[in-house]
Amino acid sequence: MCGYFLIRARRIEAQSQNDLAAFSASTLFLIGYLVYHAQVGSVHFRPAGPIRSVYFTILISHTILAVVVTPWPSLRCYAG
Repeated sequence: MCGYFLIRARRIEAQSQNDLAAFSASTLFLIGYLVYHAQVGSVHFRPAGPIRSVYFTILISHTILAVVVTPWPSLRCYAG
């Protein structure tokens, strides 16, 4: 949202810095996530019932979105 408002205000340099900060934060999160799961291993979701369906619906949608969206910020940061 911040990037959108910066572009609308014609603050291109600030928007580029915002994009880089967001990309950096996401990269640090991914590194932490991968390190954690490399140490802990697979963690199974144990609850049953409707909450299990909700959990897997959210998990699958986030996984698909992550695969589809991931190349865009990388290309944006690389292309400038």
